[in-house]
Parts: sequence; structure tokens; C-alpha cells
Amino acid sequence: MQTHHGVALDSAVLSGVADEKLFPGLRAYLRERFGSEAAEARIEPFSVRAGGIKEGGYGVPHRVSWDGPSGPRRFVLETVRPGPFGHEDPSDRAGILLRAYEDYGTLPRHVRAVDVGAFRQSGPAVSLGGCGEIFILTEFAEGEPYACDFDRIALRGSLEELDLERARAFVV
Repeated sequence: MQTHHGVALDSAVLSGVADEKLFPGLRAYLRERFGSEAAEARIEPFSVRAGGIKEGGYGVPHRVSWDGPSGPRRFVLETVRPGPFGHEDPSDRAGILLRAYEDYGTLPRHVRAVDVGAFRQSGPAVSLGGCGEIFILTEFAEGEPYACDFDRIALRGSLEELDLERARAFVV
């Protein structure tokens, strides 16, 4: 029986093609990243040992395979299931997978991470592999960053009425 990270690949559980609702945009991503043959990939769940770590929070890994011009291609798609212990928010789960992407290639005898990406609400999944620093783009508002308020408070060593008014504005 084949395994991946200690999870048995049970042919009785390999139930065919995962639907687009489970992995939105995955086939478009595969086509863009690996070529047209990849869009026809078989996406099959691994069986998970009852009570094992994969059942507890890391999601069920899926084998992604297809026949390409240079022969068979086989990968494992993994996600982190929402839950407690640092998995509560999408940003927590993204951090776990970005760290795994950085670390897998440095660990002796560990599988290499090929890419790390994200599923969008619509359109193809997007690769984050090879990215450096993550950024956020926000709307513009006149004024100065509130970090300047923190600097002023630290220099004074005390709060003034304006500081309290601004703090109340955040919670109201």
C-alpha cells in the first residue's frame, strides 16, 4: 500500500474526480501551471487513519495525477482544515502552509514542495510560490497612520484626551 506522510493511500477510497466546489479553480490552475494535460487530472482523496493527525485538523490530502508528455505526473494537494489550535482563521492556515512551502525543501528526506497557492472565490486558484513578502493594498484615507499616535504616547509616557477619543472611535 502506498503512503504519503504516513497516510495510507487506499484504492478502495479513491473515489474519482473531486468536484469544483471542493477545490474551486484547481483545474484552471493546473492547466496554467503544468499544461493542458493537467486540467484532466485525477483528483483522489487519500484514506485517513481514524484518530490520526490528518483527521484531527490538517484536512484530507488528495493525490493529483495525470499523464503528461514526459510521463506520469503525481502530486499531493494538502489543505488545513479550519479548527482550534492556530487554525481558526484563513490567515492562520495560510501562515502554516507558507511555512511548510519554505521548509519542506530543507528537511532531510522530506518531499519537496512544488508550489503553494490559494483558492479564490471565483476564477482559477493562484500560485503564491516564489513570492517574497506578502502585501496588502488598502483604500486611501487622509491623515497620518495611527502608529504615529503610539509614538507620541510613548514619548509622552501618558495619554491625553485626544488619544482616548481616538481609541473610542475604534470600538464604537
